[in-house]
Amino acid sequence: FDSGAIIDGLNFDQIGADGICVDSVGHVHLRKLLVRNWTVSGIKITADALPDGNEVRDFVVANCKTEHTGGAGIAIVGSDRTASQTWPPLGTTRVRDVLIENNDVSYTNMVTPHNQSFGVEGNNKPGGKSESITVTGGVGNVITRYNDVHDSRQYGIDYKTGVIGGEIYGNRVWNMLAYGIYLDSSVREVENVKVYDNTVWGC
Repeated sequence: FDSGAIIDGLNFDQIGADGICVDSVGHVHLRKLLVRNWTVSGIKITADALPDGNEVRDFVVANCKTEHTGGAGIAIVGSDRTASQTWPPLGTTRVRDVLIENNDVSYTNMVTPHNQSFGVEGNNKPGGKSESITVTGGVGNVITRYNDVHDSRQYGIDYKTGVIGGEIYGNRVWNMLAYGIYLDSSVREVENVKVYDNTVWGC
C-alpha cells in the first residue's frame, strides 16, 4: 500500500470524530489515503446538511486504506434521518453516483471511548454497530468493487435503508464477526442492486 497522506487520530483529542467527513458537497474524489485510529468512521460522505429535496453527486473513494475505527471504515450516508419511514419520500436519494474501489478496510467497530456502551450482536459487549463498508440513508447508483474487507467486528459490505441502484462485485471479504455481504432494507427499500463475483470466507 502506497499512501499519499496519513490521517491518524491516535494523538488527536477526539470524541465522536470521523477521520474524513465530506458533508453536502459533491464532486469529491479521495485517493491513496491511509486513515486510522478514529473513534467513529474512517471516511464518511454524507448529505446531512443539505436542504430537503436536494442531492449531491460524483464521489470516488479509491486505493485508500482504513484501519482501527470505532465505526465503519468507509460510510456513505445520505442522511441519518432516513431511518424514518416517512422522510424523505420513498424512492428519493440524497447522495448519488459513488464509486468505492480498490480499498483495504480492516479492524472496524473496535472499542473506543465513543462506543464503550454499545452492544455488538446483542451480547452487550462494547464496540461499534456499523459495517466495514456502509451504504445507507438514501444513496443512489453506488458501485463497490475490488475491495479487500477483513478482520473486523460486525458485517463486511452492507447496502441498506434506501439504497437505489448499484453493484457489489469483485470484492474479497474475510474474517468478519457477522455477514460478509448484506442487503438490509430495514424500514426502507433497497432496490436494483446486483451482487456477483465476490469471494467471501470466514464470516
